[in-house]
Amino acid sequence: MTTECWIAKFVADPFRGETKNVGVFVRHNDCLATKLIGIREDGVADNRKIRGLFSEPDVFNQWQSYWQRCTKSQDLDAILKGTTANFSVVEGGSLSDAKNDPIDDVCNFLYSLVVSESGATAAFGLNQETTFDADGEAPSSEITPEVSAALESSLVSAGLDSDNNPHPILKNYPVTGRSAEHRPSFSQQNGKLYVIESIDLSVSMSKQKTVRERAGWMAFMFSDIKDFHPETQSISIIRPERGEPVEAVRFVRQVLSTTSEIVDWSNDDQRRRFLQERTRVAISLG
Repeated sequence: MTTECWIAKFVADPFRGETKNVGVFVRHNDCLATKLIGIREDGVADNRKIRGLFSEPDVFNQWQSYWQRCTKSQDLDAILKGTTANFSVVEGGSLSDAKNDPIDDVCNFLYSLVVSESGATAAFGLNQETTFDADGEAPSSEITPEVSAALESSLVSAGLDSDNNPHPILKNYPVTGRSAEHRPSFSQQNGKLYVIESIDLSVSMSKQKTVRERAGWMAFMFSDIKDFHPETQSISIIRPERGEPVEAVRFVRQVLSTTSEIVDWSNDDQRRRFLQERTRVAISLG
């Protein structure tokens, strides 16, 4: 069953048109849920936070009350029709692999990608501005050094980065997407384009939010590139979680599985097949 998402947006100055994402609405398993900025888990507005975010907090309070009432009555049409120069709700994207996950978990996860101040870019083609650090690197890349280093070492050892191959694997080579230029960790082209990124799912609980953010950035990049290069094959190299996956990791796997093939780098068979396929692509003449 497909999970659909809509994004609540705020425009402080309609003339300048600069938007801020302030909430998400999620329809999942025939139910509608919302999570809005400045609203606590118990549904009560945190007025101190809202006053710090909006020059007219009372106006936002009226909107969040309206949105919550419509959500409670499952009236999505009313939510979508409620538009002014400052507030609107726009279509986001969809997630096809949430299955039987609780709607609140799905809503919290999408909110963390789309709305939270440290969130990465949107997954599933959600309409959010892309954010990068000062050097143009992917957000949260500091959480992947071990798996990234192991991946690069294997590619170099196999000679896949060599110009002696007709189609070598390139590191941080610019790739054009529909809405942005990206620099994936690794890419390879031979007829179709292959884009490769890594992520470490074994990090501590304190970095689960960072893992979600990186997964969101990866999913956005994969989708954006595929929109421009339809034949793209995206590959997520993962270092698996330790023990039973927490909610954040479970969702990360689902997000990445909708936009890429997942390769468990700790699995000898998967790692070997991945390197064999990269070698085949590198030396093939077409």
